[in-house]
Amino acid sequence: MSNNYGLTGVNGTLAYSKKGPKIANESGNFALLDNAGTGLVKLRTADAVNNDEAVTLAQLNSAVSSAKDQTEVVFFTFSNTTVSLGTVPAGGNRIKGGKVVITTPFNGTNPSLTVGKTDALTELAIDAVTDLQLAGSYEIECLLQDYSDTEIVVTISAGGATVGSGMVQFYFEQDN
Repeated sequence: MSNNYGLTGVNGTLAYSKKGPKIANESGNFALLDNAGTGLVKLRTADAVNNDEAVTLAQLNSAVSSAKDQTEVVFFTFSNTTVSLGTVPAGGNRIKGGKVVITTPFNGTNPSLTVGKTDALTELAIDAVTDLQLAGSYEIECLLQDYSDTEIVVTISAGGATVGSGMVQFYFEQDN
C-alpha cells in the first residue's frame, strides 16, 4: 500500500492535518481555506523588510497616512446645487488635478457643473469641461497653485433633470 500524504500531484489541495487549514489551487492562484475548504482564512505575516516581501496592514496604513499626495472625493446627484469638496488642509497644499465621473447621465436641459473656490466658482473647472448628459470620466488639469486652507466647491445646475449622478475627485500634494 502506498501513501504519499497528498504532497505530490495527488490533487489541487494541500491539507495541514485532518482539522487544519488548506492551501488550494484555484485557477492557478493559491487560496488559503478553512478546514471545510469553503471559506478563506487570514494569512499572518511579519513586517516586510525587503521589497519582495508582503506588508502587514499596519505597514500599509502607516504608508498611506504619511503619503504626500492626498485625494478628496464628493458624490452628487441632480438634486444638489452646491456640494463642498472640503477645505484643502493648510500647509502648502497644491491641487494637482482631478476628474469628474458621470455615473448616471442628467436628463435635463443643458445641465452644468463647475468646480472652484467659494469666491471663484469656475476657477478649477468650467462648465465646458464636462457633459452631464453623457456617462463618462472627464479629467481636469490644474496648475500647481497653492490652495491651502481653501474650501473647494462643486456647483451643479441640473437644468430641470429628474435623474443624474456622479462624483468629483481632486488630487493635491503637500510641500515638504
